[in-house]
Amino acid sequence: MSNHIRNAERANINIYVPSLFIIVIGASLILDSFFPSSMYSAAWAENAGFILIGLGSILLYTAHRSAKTIRKDIRASEDNVVDFFIGPYRYMRHPGYTGMVLVGVGLSFIINSAIVLVSSIVFYLVARTIVVTEEEHMLHNDSHLKHHYKMYTKKVKRFF
Repeated sequence: MSNHIRNAERANINIYVPSLFIIVIGASLILDSFFPSSMYSAAWAENAGFILIGLGSILLYTAHRSAKTIRKDIRASEDNVVDFFIGPYRYMRHPGYTGMVLVGVGLSFIINSAIVLVSSIVFYLVARTIVVTEEEHMLHNDSHLKHHYKMYTKKVKRFF
């Protein structure tokens, strides 16, 4: 399979996962409106929810900005040396997905919904499966990034 086709497939994954998150959270909000599922009675839950949504949003924003820089470096790299240790990518390999999960969990705390919490966990499990598949592809098929990405995976955890 050519590099052009593989890059197009990766671009689709970058579009599908956030879209999946919006669909999962939207569907869980609709389900929660028909079948309310309260689970928190403590006053701290709402405050924790706002904090999680704030952290998740910041993580999403910084991940997006940093990913642009990394993609630009990959395209410009003549010697195939790419610095993956930029922004939140220094601490986790998939900060965008982590940010989405934090937003979902925070939302579940704010609206006091077990359905939204379970949906956020299901989204995490699906995203994890997609990420593992994509990482395996990078480690076995992309010869120009394989060595650098392998070193990166040894130093940085996948999500948390």
